[in-house]
Amino acid sequence: MSWRGPTGGRRQHARGAAISGGDPFFSSVVLLCLQEEGANGTNVFIDQSSVGRALTTVGNAVWDNVVAPPTGLLTTGKFDGVGDSITAADAADLEPGAGDFTIELWANPTNNVGARTLICKSSSVSSFGPWLIQRQGANWTYYLSSAGIAWDISSNTLMGASTAGAWQHLAISRTGTTFTPFVAGVAGTSKVSALGLIDNAFPVCIGSLQLGFGQDFAGNIAAVRYTIGVGRYTANFTPPSLPQPTS
Repeated sequence: MSWRGPTGGRRQHARGAAISGGDPFFSSVVLLCLQEEGANGTNVFIDQSSVGRALTTVGNAVWDNVVAPPTGLLTTGKFDGVGDSITAADAADLEPGAGDFTIELWANPTNNVGARTLICKSSSVSSFGPWLIQRQGANWTYYLSSAGIAWDISSNTLMGASTAGAWQHLAISRTGTTFTPFVAGVAGTSKVSALGLIDNAFPVCIGSLQLGFGQDFAGNIAAVRYTIGVGRYTANFTPPSLPQPTS
């Protein structure tokens, strides 16, 4: 096992309150959301990173306690698969460039039908943003682009199998020139490239390709954490406990 961050037990907390536990890389976290536990059916989401960036709810994305959340949480984000998303506006600190980074979250898809976008920083599969994670049928796959004219680093590369109706931790972690995907802490197909990822003007979008391109995710999402400058995972690991630290 190789996991570069801490784990801990369940922590009781008020919505949006600081969660102790100590993440040594917390200062490098640029987005942390969907673990602050809003009331069932409400649609206000908070970034718990030190940046505290504004999040915009699109469509019918809401907090949900009907689908049992992963251990440690009480509610998670529900996406009905028709135009729902949560977005964070483009900013310079969201661009990984040629540096290390980690994108991770928990997902529980309603089904394994068709192609559905879990999280991205692009407007469509043909806009070639820096990174994108999708469910393609019964598989999780990922895309990476350096130049914005093709998925030249990774195109529909296998992360691992998707299990409909069950929670799975997903992550992409870059360390040096190696990009490694993980599903439930198990490494998928890695890619090696020294190229930097493209810097674009699109927001980070959770649950959709955004801008009406479809492929909207149907299911629940929790504990999105985006870390710049740190490749947290380099080999198989036990997924972190929830909620994740906010300091």
